[in-house]
Amino acid sequence: MKGFLGSKTGNAVVVAVTVVAILLGVWLVDGWTHAEAPAGSTTTPLEGVSPVDVTVDESIPAPEVGQRAADFTAVSSSGQAVSLAALRGQPVWLVFGATWCSNCRAEAPDLQLIQDEYGDRVRVIAVHVGEDSSTVADYASRAGLRFAQIPDTSGDIAATYRVMGVPAHFFIAADGNIAAIQVGVVTPAMARAQLDPLLG
Repeated sequence: MKGFLGSKTGNAVVVAVTVVAILLGVWLVDGWTHAEAPAGSTTTPLEGVSPVDVTVDESIPAPEVGQRAADFTAVSSSGQAVSLAALRGQPVWLVFGATWCSNCRAEAPDLQLIQDEYGDRVRVIAVHVGEDSSTVADYASRAGLRFAQIPDTSGDIAATYRVMGVPAHFFIAADGNIAAIQVGVVTPAMARAQLDPLLG
C-alpha cells in the first residue's frame, strides 16, 4: 500500500479523490447559499443567508408581492401582543432572523436606525425563527433594540412566510399587501428605497 501511494497511479488516485471531495463540498455549500426564496424576492444568488429549519405546509400558498401578507398574532419578548392585522394603515417592515445569525446581528443596528428615523410612520417587527422568549429578550437588551421582537419558537410564522433562510425581509404596505420581498442583508439605503414609496 505504501508503494502504491507513492507511485504515479497512487498520486493520481489521491488527486482524483480530492477533486471529487472539493466538488461535492462546493455543490453542498451552493445548495445552502441558494436556498429557496419566496416568490418575488429580489436577491439572486442568496449570498450571506443562513438556512433555517422550518416545516412548510405546502397547502398554504407562498407569499408574493402584491398579495395580502399573512396575518399573525404573537407575543413579543417584552410581553406585548403584536397583530399584523392591527397595524393596517401604516407600512410594516417584517424581518425574519435569529440571534445566532451573524448577518442578522450585523444589520440589527440598521433596523433600529430606520425605526428611530421613521418613528410612528413605519413599524419594524423582528421575528426570531426557532428561538424562545428569554433568548430573544436577552439579545434585544444587549443589542439595544427597542422595536418589537417576536420569538417564533415553533417556527409557525416563518413557515407561513416560507422563510428558508435568514435574514429575510417583507415590506408590507399600509393596505396590508406585500410591496417587496428581500432575502439577505438590507442596508438603510435599501430599506429607505422600499419604505419611502409606501408613505404616500
